[in-house]
Amino acid sequence: MTNLTVDIGNSRVKMEIRDESGVLALIKSENLNFSWIKEMKELYGIDNAVIASVRGDLEEILHNVRNEIDGDVMDFNRHCVKNFCDRNNYTYPIGADRVAAFLGAEYLFPGVSKLIVDAGTAMTIDVVDEKGYFCGGNISLGLQSRMKALSKATALLPQVSEIKKTTVFGTNTQDAIVAGALNGMKGELLFDYLKAKELFKVQIIILTGGDAEVLEEMVKSFEIKYYKEPDLVGKGLDFYLRSQLQNAG
Repeated sequence: MTNLTVDIGNSRVKMEIRDESGVLALIKSENLNFSWIKEMKELYGIDNAVIASVRGDLEEILHNVRNEIDGDVMDFNRHCVKNFCDRNNYTYPIGADRVAAFLGAEYLFPGVSKLIVDAGTAMTIDVVDEKGYFCGGNISLGLQSRMKALSKATALLPQVSEIKKTTVFGTNTQDAIVAGALNGMKGELLFDYLKAKELFKVQIIILTGGDAEVLEEMVKSFEIKYYKEPDLVGKGLDFYLRSQLQNAG
């Protein structure tokens, strides 16, 4: 079975073609690339698809993808997110990316209490106990968002996007902005980890998202097992799709 997973995030779209062996092809772009889907269908064949989005309404996207694929095309937001909230006593709605990351983490590490850290446009830090119950989490600005917000809210501070080096304390304005954003993320992660360890006996940290690497050095000092998985959301979407098709069959 060859599947298409589509993760529509805040700033980019990630599309993957997967079979039982793993990822066959992937592309990242600002918007959904239908020409790429057509090319991949001709190259690999696509049996089914699942689409998750944090940008809102999916109706037009689902319609266009269904025109390209003969099999099931699942609306992850509609089919899974509400059920996830009901099962975990979380007030609806919740970001589809957080739910998919949860499923990916459960697929990789079932029966283990864990902290899921997704460092992208936003940084989410979520807690899952050993029974697979979603205990809640936090949302804050990601690295680039912190620096953009600082520039927009002040008169003279520059917009910083490139991170050439990191120091604890910057010796010029640009380095100070980078250090402040990074230290803020690391301090937030440290606090959340200590509380999650205390309250839920967290045994592992899972890092994902585009800026996961900037947090990895700090996590190494926690003396806890950690795992870096850039494709956590994609794994979760594929796991959900295969599980639903298996149950339906």
